[in-house]
Order: sequence, then C-alpha cells, then structure tokens
Amino acid sequence: MLSQWLHSEPEIQVASIRRIANLDAPQRTPFLGQLVSIAIDEQQEASVRADALFALANVQWKDTQFLMSLLTDANDDIAIEAARTLRSWLARDRHPQLNNQLAQLTLRPVVAERLQLPSSGQNRSEDEWRDTLLSAKGSEERGRRVFLDTRSQCRQCHSLNGKGGVLGPDLSNVGKSKSKAQIVDAILHPSNDFAPQYQAWIVYTSDGKSHRGLQLDHKTGGAIVLTLDDGSNRRFSAAEIEGYEASPTSLMPRGLLDLLTPGEAIDLVTFLSKSAD
Repeated sequence: MLSQWLHSEPEIQVASIRRIANLDAPQRTPFLGQLVSIAIDEQQEASVRADALFALANVQWKDTQFLMSLLTDANDDIAIEAARTLRSWLARDRHPQLNNQLAQLTLRPVVAERLQLPSSGQNRSEDEWRDTLLSAKGSEERGRRVFLDTRSQCRQCHSLNGKGGVLGPDLSNVGKSKSKAQIVDAILHPSNDFAPQYQAWIVYTSDGKSHRGLQLDHKTGGAIVLTLDDGSNRRFSAAEIEGYEASPTSLMPRGLLDLLTPGEAIDLVTFLSKSAD
C-alpha cells in the first residue's frame, strides 16, 4: 500500500515517505528505488524530494552519483538534504572516488557545510554557540528532519505529537511554553533545569554495576522498575539492589551540538522554537 501512496498527491506522498523514514533500515530496502526516483524527479515538489532524500539516510543505495548531481540543485533544501544523506553514506563506507569528485565541485557554503562531519566542540565556546543559535534564522522544515534523524539522538528521548522516546517531554509545542533563549540554554545545559517527572535515578546492583534511567515504578517489597537510557524497561528485584539515588545530571547528555553542523543546529532550534517569540 505504501508503494502505491508514493505515487499519489503530494500530501499523501509526504505522509507515506515519512512513514517509510521511520522504518528500520532493512524495512526501508524495498522502497529505496522509488525514493531515489522521487528524489531525482524535477516534476515533484521540492518538499517531497527533500523528504525522500531524508528517508534514504543511513541506508546504502548501489548508485551514489545521483546524490552528487543533487548537491548542485538550485533548491537549497534538496541540495542540503542530498549533502546530509551523502554524509551518512560516507560515514558508513569509504568511497575514495567520491571524495575526489567532491573536491572538484564548487558547492554553495550552506551545502558544503552539511557535508562536513561534526567535530567535537567545533572550536566554539558555549557563548559563541548561544549567540549563533539566538541570532541565526534557519529552516523549520529542515529542522524537523534534523530532529527526526537518528544521528541527532533527539527522538531517542523526545517525541513529537506523542510519537517517539519517553525519557524526555514531548516537544511538539515546546515553542509555546519556552522562549528561544530557554530552548538554546536547555540544549547547552540540559541538567540546569528539567521537570521533576524527568528526574533520572541510578540503581546500584550487587554485581557492582550502576543503571540510570527514569523510575517507572517502585514496587512493594523494594523492587524498582526503570526506563533505561536506551528506552527499554528493566525490573530490579529488591535482592539485587544495593542502593539507589537521584542522578545529579539529566538523562539528556551535554554535547548534543557535537553531533551537528552549525547549520543543522540552527535549523533544529528554528524548528523547536517555531511557536516562540
């Protein structure tokens, strides 16, 4: 059915592509050919083509040349998403010939930036990051794709419209309750302020290990159920628990921006603060 919907009107196409993008990489395999066809079809709407490119990230298609050609597409969203998808492919497999070809291309700065692998800290201080994220205006739609990308780790803990991780709050309407500055500060300093229901706990077990997560239940008799960092639930019996305490830090780690290029970070903040200000 999804295959048929990929050839429907744009709204249904986008909904179908987004469903495919949520599938595990092996489950996306049957749709790869159709996604590539949509991505290179100049008759398709730009938003549809960009979403098709996003759905191709973290999988490997036999032909990389179509992505190379899209790096110079006149539409920024298409060129940028082609760059991000190609970056994910290059991170999985070495393609020396592609690196040689890329070196010969003259790319727009906003496209070339998305091709770069983020480096830890990117030589920016927190003050510099804060100034950049508060002053720059990105793309809400590109920011949505950054949020949903497994590389950013956002949806591992957070959800949109009730779908996604459970370790952090649903961020669908965060811009209505938080200012842009508050959103940026939460990214830079996640442990400074978080709701009590998202207090992390640490359980110490008799085997000398520690386990951190959200306390889902504290059962009669001393057993504790935690939702762990990976989103799974684990029950610890009273007999195996040596102790437990509130974690001094949030489950959301510092260093999120180390996973993103500056342009991706700007787009993400634009998306999260879409209802703010």
